[in-house]
Amino acid sequence: VQQRVVLPSFEELEADLARTDMERVTRALDGEITQLLTFCGDWGNWLETYDYMADGNPEFIENNMTPATIEAAGLDAVAYLDADARFVWRQGYDPATHEALDYQMLAEDALPATHPFRDAIAQGQPAKGLVLTEHGPAMLVAAPILDGAGNGPHRGSVLLARILSPAVVTRLAEQAQVTLDLRPLAPADVIAPVREALLATRIIRHDDANAVFRGLADIFGRPAVTLRIDVPRSVSARGRDAVDFASLSLLLAGASVLLVLGLAMRRLILGPVSRMTRFAVALGESDDLTRRMNIVRRDELGILAREFDRMVDKLAETRRRLVDQSFEAGAAQVASGVLHNVGNAMTPLGVAVADLQERLRSAPIGEFEMVIGELDSGTSPPARKADLEEFLRLASRELARVVVNAASD
Repeated sequence: VQQRVVLPSFEELEADLARTDMERVTRALDGEITQLLTFCGDWGNWLETYDYMADGNPEFIENNMTPATIEAAGLDAVAYLDADARFVWRQGYDPATHEALDYQMLAEDALPATHPFRDAIAQGQPAKGLVLTEHGPAMLVAAPILDGAGNGPHRGSVLLARILSPAVVTRLAEQAQVTLDLRPLAPADVIAPVREALLATRIIRHDDANAVFRGLADIFGRPAVTLRIDVPRSVSARGRDAVDFASLSLLLAGASVLLVLGLAMRRLILGPVSRMTRFAVALGESDDLTRRMNIVRRDELGILAREFDRMVDKLAETRRRLVDQSFEAGAAQVASGVLHNVGNAMTPLGVAVADLQERLRSAPIGEFEMVIGELDSGTSPPARKADLEEFLRLASRELARVVVNAASD
C-alpha cells in the first residue's frame, strides 16, 4: 500500500507542484510581455509621437530614439507603423552590444499581409505575443499611437521587441524561483503530429529532479519556444523517508505484536496444551491414575482439562470396579475348582458309602430279630434252639465281617 498508493501520491503532489512552478514561469513571461505592452502604450500615447506620425519630423527620432534611450528601455527593436502597417521608421539592435542590427521582420516596407498584428494596427488595438527572429525568440508588442490623452483617431502603432536573452530568462527564473532554460524550436521540429504535445506540459522524472517542459506558441499559433525547469524531487524524497519510517514503524509494531502474541499464546495456549500433553504421556507411561491436572480456567482449555480429570476419575473408578470384579471372579473360580476337586474326591466315598449301605441293607436284621425273639420265648425244642444259636452265631460272624469291610473301605 505504501509503495503503490502512498508514495505515488507524494509523486503526484510533486508533479502538481512542478506544474505550478511552470505556471508561475509562464505567468512571469506573460507579465513581462504585458509590462512591455504597457511601456509601448506609453510611447504610443504621446503627443510628440502623434505629431511625428503626422509630419515625419526627423528631430523626433534624433532626440528620442537614441542608443541610450533604447538601451535603458531594454529594447532590441523599435518601429513606427502607419494604419496600413507600413513602416515609417524602424531599427533593430544587438542584444549584447546594443549596436544597430538588421532584423528580417523589419526588412520589408510593411508587415506581411498574413501578419497577425495587421488587424490590430488597422483597428488601433494593442497586440502582444512571441515571435522567432534570427537573433533569438523575442517578445513583440504593438500599441496604437494616440494624442497623449488617449484619444484618436489613431495614427498607426508603435512596435517594440525585446529578445529573450539570458538576462531576461534569468530575471524570469528569479521571479518564479526556479531554474529556467528557454530554447527556440526550429521549424523542422514543429510537425503537425507533435504540435499539441509540444504545447502541453510534460514531466520527465529523474533521480534527483523533475524536468518540466512546456511549449509556447508565437503570434502565428506555432510552437516557438520550449520552457524547461528543473524541480528538485524534495517532496518525493520526504515522502520516501516518511514511507521508510512508516515501514520501519510497522515492522517494529508487527514484531512487537508478534512477540506479545507469542508470549500470550505460550502462556494461554501452548503452556496448558504442553502441560496436558505431558500429563497424558506420563499417565500412559506410569499408569498412575491418582494424578490430576487441576487447571482452573474458564475457557475451552479449562473445560478440556476438567473433562480430562473427570475422564481419569472415571477410568480409576472403572479400574477399581474391574479389580473387585476380577477378585470375585477369581475367588469364584478357585471355589469352583475346590468344589470340583472335592466332588472328585467324594465320588469314590459316595460309591463306598452306597456299597456299604447296600451291604447293610442286605444284612439279615429281620432274621436276627426273629431268632432272638424265638430264643427269648423259651418254647423252642433243644434241637431247634441249637439250630437257632448256630444260625445266630454264623449271622453275627457275617455281620462282623461286613462291619470290618466297611471300616476298611
